[in-house]
Amino acid sequence: MIRRLNLLINNLSILNIVRIAIPICLLFFNILILSDTEAKDSKPDYYDSKYDTIAHKIIITEPDIVSKKEALFKLDKLIDQAKISLKRRGNYSQWQSENIFRTIYMILITNGYDYKENDFLSVGLVNGNLDCDNYTAIYFSIAQVMQFPYYIVNLPKHSTLLWDQDGKHDPLNVKSPENKGDYYWETTLGEIRSDSDYIKSHRIPNSSIVNKIFLNKINEDQILSVVFNNIAIRELNSGNYPEALIEIDQSINLDEKSPETINNRGIIYSKLHDYDNAIVNYDKAIKLFPNFTLALINKAIALEKTGNYNVAVEYYTDALNIESDFIIVYKLRSDAYSRMGNLKGADKDITIFNSLMK
Repeated sequence: MIRRLNLLINNLSILNIVRIAIPICLLFFNILILSDTEAKDSKPDYYDSKYDTIAHKIIITEPDIVSKKEALFKLDKLIDQAKISLKRRGNYSQWQSENIFRTIYMILITNGYDYKENDFLSVGLVNGNLDCDNYTAIYFSIAQVMQFPYYIVNLPKHSTLLWDQDGKHDPLNVKSPENKGDYYWETTLGEIRSDSDYIKSHRIPNSSIVNKIFLNKINEDQILSVVFNNIAIRELNSGNYPEALIEIDQSINLDEKSPETINNRGIIYSKLHDYDNAIVNYDKAIKLFPNFTLALINKAIALEKTGNYNVAVEYYTDALNIESDFIIVYKLRSDAYSRMGNLKGADKDITIFNSLMK
């Protein structure tokens, strides 16, 4: 058999060999392509994104709640529409920069997106409901692709965008020449804001600005930190406290100066009945953001759990000094007064609570 095969090969012309070899090579090449395609198709949520922005990284990092393939496709579509509608320039006038924001705002509206509290960008893109963090991530991803000079800025329980053409914005010196032409864009409303607007509405002390806690341009690690924080909250709400602690630690490793995340770690420790570590974390959050009423309240609750009712009352009082209309705090302080035997204080606070609840 081998001898007959050798004879057959010897009798073939070079042309015939080529005629046989080419189809074989093409077949082999097609098999490789097919196998590669099948490998991709074997991943039910595979999508080869056109871009590599922070929003894409957020979606990839998030848990598989909805189709990431659909979320990435919709994100690419939004960026494509922005590229068609907008033009990149060397310098921008005020109206040109505002037009960029308003155009993106209208692109989101015409694609059916509306504001709704939502922890995960992928869920928001698929279901059509975006919160402030989702909006800013999309806006900023368009800026990354088109090289627009605006940035994500962090606020207490909120995020916004800062147009800063020279990159030298100083939130503590409003009249500085370097701030000329700078402004914030409130993504969920499509409106302009100033430093003083946010400082007043979010009760941001100067110390939190000086230490770059708030009104600070955040980097990719800090943005991804929010994702792990949201995953931790999801585990926390499901009662998976050890898993929540792992995720929140990952978040804090990426951003050690986030009061909200550190406060959430305190909550997780409280759920694990480790009140000493909970209080340590609440103290860290309060140091970063002295007007953080939730951290003050959480610390007071943890202090009550350890029997420190007198000190707990002090922290409830501090919270009310910041937000006098935080109604539930009157009920909490009333309960603390009762436990320490101060019936007069308890009656006064419960009366205030009941009147405000009407």
